[in-house]
Amino acid sequence: MTEQHPDQDGGVPDPPDPAGRFSEAAGRLSEEVGTLVRAELERARMELTETARETGRGSLALTAGGVCALLALLSAHEAVLRAAERHWPPPQRAATVVGLGYASGAAAFASFGCWRLRKARAASREALAHMVPDRTAD
Repeated sequence: MTEQHPDQDGGVPDPPDPAGRFSEAAGRLSEEVGTLVRAELERARMELTETARETGRGSLALTAGGVCALLALLSAHEAVLRAAERHWPPPQRAATVVGLGYASGAAAFASFGCWRLRKARAASREALAHMVPDRTAD
């Protein structure tokens, strides 16, 4: 049998408390996990901030490009209108012809866009049907 030695006040020392060691280890683990989570959150915040900054720069460049494209279109419109005025003497006739040309182009692009959107919707529905099981078979 094991022999117990008296402690300083002459009594027998208490046996080691396993629950105390466990709670101490759990406390350390909790602190370390908290530190790790805070570090990961800070890293994610930094990445998101950088991504937002880059997105802002890209959006600004895209907006500037859009403004330049609009100005180019307006200039091209004026050039086409002036050229049409030389071929069709009354200015209203030239404006009508140019306007009809723009309307025809708009109708063609709108029709094409609707067709593409219908194709995309059908493809999305098909992909979704493959991903989600049919619940009516149950």
